[in-house]
Amino acid sequence: MRLPILRITHIGISALLLQERRIAAETGLGEETIFAATVPVIGEVDTLFQNTGDVTGKASLLAALLLIAASA
Repeated sequence: MRLPILRITHIGISALLLQERRIAAETGLGEETIFAATVPVIGEVDTLFQNTGDVTGKASLLAALLLIAASA
């Protein structure tokens, strides 16, 4: 299942891409503007992060602790 993507940047191109990957709204490069768009709400979605939690954060903490212990 594809989800809408809301891409907001402070110096680049901002855009809202819908599920079918159609651009619903966008700003130009370096353009100062107020970006207002309606993001569609999807029902419950099963995501990898939701299923596994913050695995990357925990693995990074473990690696850092191992590096500290190895250097001591």
